[in-house]
Amino acid sequence: MRKLMFIVNPVAGKGAAKALIEPIHDRLKKTGLEYDFAISTFKGQIESMAFNAIKNGYKELIAVGGDGSLTEMIQGISKAGSANIIAGILPCGTGNDFSKVLYSNQDPLSILEEIIKGESKRVDLLNCNGIKCVNVCAMGIDGPIVLDTEKIKRIIPGPAAYLISTIKALMTYKARSVEITIDQQTIKRETLLITAANGRYFGGGMKITPLAEIDDGLIDVCIVNKVTKIKLLSVFPSIFKGEHLKVKEVEYYKCSEVIVKSLDHSLLLNVDGNITGTTPVHVTLSEDEIYFYCN
Repeated sequence: MRKLMFIVNPVAGKGAAKALIEPIHDRLKKTGLEYDFAISTFKGQIESMAFNAIKNGYKELIAVGGDGSLTEMIQGISKAGSANIIAGILPCGTGNDFSKVLYSNQDPLSILEEIIKGESKRVDLLNCNGIKCVNVCAMGIDGPIVLDTEKIKRIIPGPAAYLISTIKALMTYKARSVEITIDQQTIKRETLLITAANGRYFGGGMKITPLAEIDDGLIDVCIVNKVTKIKLLSVFPSIFKGEHLKVKEVEYYKCSEVIVKSLDHSLLLNVDGNITGTTPVHVTLSEDEIYFYCN
């Protein structure tokens, strides 16, 4: 018998996640599946909820929220032992970036139908300074964007909050001096952004690592080096289509290990939409196995 636990972040999407509980219940009670809901009441609680759900025999865990909720859930799954666990996401957050890789249709109730079918695939996980990352680890201009977005989305939900924060950062952020080691090859750069990714999207739909595959056993690294403000503003729209790789100031690598050290100012570390620390940063492929519902 399948046992599904839906872990809900009730404030995600200004209440959109909480509003899904009733339609999820209405649909699942017709299936004969065993399921339950756990509703978080404070930031960081989802990790312990996921851990406890697995210890109580649940093998299928679904985050109802955004990328941050998913990241918390993945930490709990990893700590409990991810073998034979299937994870899912009903996207209701600000960015909803990882679900874009998993599902062609982003409507949460359409994704619920895929979950009911139960088809899944093995997905890579990154280990970023000891934190499990399913989508993107980023350092640079995105740090201030994430912090500003947290403030703005209290007033303006969804991708618009990212966009406003991003435009502000594009106008004010200064390149930082870093040392980057990629599979034992070290380079020094003046960078605006460094991403070490499993997925393709971050920041509410920016296709930052367009060549990434979530099950290829590789880390995709995109480095955006120093450019003039005018060029940065002109190039920025191309990131949403993944066309920024044509720009000479952009470097792209596939590898199995990345180390980033700051040579002047420390950079904030953004793991799947959560600020978790600062440089230095060490990213490798995790040995943990995890499966995701897919279509």
